[in-house]
Parts: sequence; C-alpha cells; structure tokens
Amino acid sequence: MSTTRFVQSIVGLVAVSGLGYVLSFAKNLVIAGIFGAGKETDALFVTMGLPEVLFFAVNGAVYLSLVTLYNREMEAGRAAAAARLAGATVNLVFVGGAILGAASYMGAPYLVWVLAPGFPLETQELTVRLIRLTSFSFAFVGVWSTLTALANARERFFVPALIHNIPNAVIIGGLLVLSSSWGIGVAAGGYTVGYAVAVILLVTWIFWRREARLDFRAGLSPGVLYPVVALSVPFVAASLLNKLMITVSRFFASYLPEGSVAILTFAYVPVNFVHNVLTVSFLTVLFARLTVIAGRGEADRVGELVDRAARHIAILMIPAGVFLAVLAEPVIRLVFERGAFGAEATTEAAWTLMFYAPEMVALGWLSLFLRASFARGEVYLYLKAMVAAFLVNAGLGALLGPKLGVAGLALALVLATFVGCGLLYRWM
Repeated sequence: MSTTRFVQSIVGLVAVSGLGYVLSFAKNLVIAGIFGAGKETDALFVTMGLPEVLFFAVNGAVYLSLVTLYNREMEAGRAAAAARLAGATVNLVFVGGAILGAASYMGAPYLVWVLAPGFPLETQELTVRLIRLTSFSFAFVGVWSTLTALANARERFFVPALIHNIPNAVIIGGLLVLSSSWGIGVAAGGYTVGYAVAVILLVTWIFWRREARLDFRAGLSPGVLYPVVALSVPFVAASLLNKLMITVSRFFASYLPEGSVAILTFAYVPVNFVHNVLTVSFLTVLFARLTVIAGRGEADRVGELVDRAARHIAILMIPAGVFLAVLAEPVIRLVFERGAFGAEATTEAAWTLMFYAPEMVALGWLSLFLRASFARGEVYLYLKAMVAAFLVNAGLGALLGPKLGVAGLALALVLATFVGCGLLYRWM
C-alpha cells in the first residue's frame, strides 16, 4: 500500500467510523434520557458487559491472528490455503458462539450472581432477562468479526465499517419506538437483531464482490485451524482480562448506591468516543500495514512505525485528556443531562470523568503496542501485561472503591491500564 492510499484508507475509515461513533454516542444519550441512572441502566450495562467481552476477545483475536496468517498465505502465493483457513475460522466462531450463547442463556442466573451480587433481587431478575436476550447474538458477533478481518486483510475497510453501524441504529430505533411498551429489553434484543442483519449484509457483499477467498469445506479441521487457535488463545485470554477489568469495576460498583454502575459507564462514554475517533481507525489501517512489513522480515521498519505512531497518539491524546478533565461537568451536562438523567447524576458522572481522563493516553498506547507485538509474532507479551494490569485493577478497586466511590474505581482502571501498556512496551 502506497503512502497516498494509506492516508486515503485512514481518511475513509475515519469518515465512516465517525458515523458509527456518533450512533454509539447517540445510543447512550437515548438510554440516559429515557431511563436515567437507575436499576434499568444498571442491569443493561452489566448485561452488555458479556457480549462486549466476547466481541473484544473474539474480534481482537480473530482479527489479529487471521489478518496475520491470511496475509502470510496470500503473500506466499498460497491462495487456496488462505481460503481454507478463512472458511474453517468462520465455521469455528459460529459453532463456538452458538455454544457460548446457549450456555449464557441457561446459566444467566449464575452469571448475575457472579457479575453483580450486590444488586437488589428485582434488578438481578431484570438482568437475567436481558442476558438471555443478548445470548442469541454471540454467534453473529463472532461471524461478523471474522468476515471483517478477512476484508481488512485485503485492505478493504469502508464497507465493513459502514455495516457495523447497523446494530446501534437498530437499538436506537427500537428504543425510540418501543421502549414505552417493552422497556429496556428493547436495547438487549436490538443488539441481537442488529448483528444478525449486519452478518447477512456483510456475507452478501463479500460473495458478491469477491472481496475475500472462503472455502468452508475444511469444516473444523484441526490441521487448518491450529495456527489461528495457537495465535488466538493468548490474545483471547489477555482480552478477557482486559475487558474483565471493567467487569470487576462494575462488580465493586454493584455494592455502591443504586445507579453507580450506570454512572461508571456513562462517565466512560466521552473517553471511549474520543479514543475511537482519534486512534482506532488509524490503528486499524496501520496494523494491516505492519503485518505485511513484518511478513517481509523488516523488523526495524516495524519498530520505527510503532515509535512514530506512539508519538502521534501522545500528541493527540494528552490535550484531549486535559480538555475532558477540565471541562468534565459541562461535557456531561451537554451530553447527558436531559429527561431522566438529572443534575445529581451529572455531578457524579463529571467527577468520575475527571479521574477517567488520563485513560485516553494509556488506552491509545495499549492498543498500539498489542498490535505491534502481534505483528512481530510476540503473542504472549500482551497476556503477561494484562495479567499484571488485571491484578492491579482488582487490588486498587477493592481499596479505592469503598473510599472514593465510583471515582475510585475509575482511578483504579486508569492506573492499571498504564501499568499494562508500560510493561508491554518494555517487553517488546
């Protein structure tokens, strides 16, 4: 990929992803306006933690491993082997997602007991219902992640990113039309329906345009899947620990006053939004380039690109973090304070956002360094870093949560993320 095309890919992906970030932001605004910060939103955000963990782990693992291996086969002229690898991976994530979804549906009461034992009984029962609605999405999320990885491996970014906006659009539409009669369950059900529609459209586009080679005849052949699984296992484990840091924070927040889980989640929305807009699209295109360069054995050039990208992230994220910290209350008031989300919730969320603000720098660096370690084949470094970060977050959360409330849990997460990205950079 030439420099011009690289920049064009980033600009195009930022443009279409920007729509997705706006829709994601709008979804949270609609939820906050209709339900505020109470038991319904507490239940929803604990529920959504499960598919979020699955999406992050599977999407990240499949994306990083499949892009690396698929490009390696294609660069070596083994197109048929690449097609078998892609088809077998789709088979694996669909079957695995269906099994996990069934387990989630049947084990929903036990999951609530583990994830939010501090919830009142009524909120626990609501969370069980929401978990069962989202459990049907697991197989669709896995397939969507795999197909997107295949398209990105061939440096096709625009259409998959555009299609990924569908789940949020379905959730927003459902909430606006049906929430008065169906309640918060519309958001959970909309997640499943949205990903089912996204998969259908993405499959249609890939086969119509022949954007990637797929051969499903390999089934679940261990010989074909072993390279993907071998690369994915450490990343899945590390990603689970990464996302479970937020789950642990919600665990501690379930023992705080009603609405604390919602406040913790709403305060993170501006941080996540800025991170997605300023770094994710850039890193998506950069990783595809890093895998090609690493596949050619140009290790020095990989290191140069990573160092340059780390400087760019710092230049973007440090001022953005300062901005959010200084203007936390106006930002939260502008974004969320309407409908059921009142002034008291604004004050609590703004205070929490001030502690969250440095997370943008750490999150950007962590996202960069994990991609660099995968491109180099150093897959276990990310796992080691996340083990340390998870332990730091759990320990600090238990210590700071009772003393500082939700803000203490935010601070624990930020410090743990800095520990993780610092260790990963040192070990690379």
